[in-house]
Amino acid sequence: MMRAFLIGFSLFLTLALSGCGFTPLHQAVGSSAPLTNINVDMLKGPSVVDNQAGFFVTQRLRDRMGTQSEDAEYRLEITPNYFRSRLGLTDADVASRYDITVAASWDLVDAKTGKSLKQGWTSSVTTFGAPDG
Repeated sequence: MMRAFLIGFSLFLTLALSGCGFTPLHQAVGSSAPLTNINVDMLKGPSVVDNQAGFFVTQRLRDRMGTQSEDAEYRLEITPNYFRSRLGLTDADVASRYDITVAASWDLVDAKTGKSLKQGWTSSVTTFGAPDG
């Protein structure tokens, strides 16, 4: 009796999840990914550190958006900025905590016409503790 219930419940759960649009977390990203028609173009920032942060942002975006093609309809132009600020100074005027902020201004451009469709900026802050010495 219990086995029949578990089989029935498993079958119901399988059908319910397949009908709701559920996709596995580690699904292979291919040409059917929804954002493959956008090319990511990281513009050079004012410093080397900005460009290093921009490199990592580009890698994460490409991981999430899928493989882009050169003939994409849109181009996402991003200009990164990296900031580090000291927090929690000790009595010896040494920082015990830091804030790292990576901010980026972005511009979504129609690749054929070069017309800007949408602009904005976003940022992310990470705080970490610095060990003594």
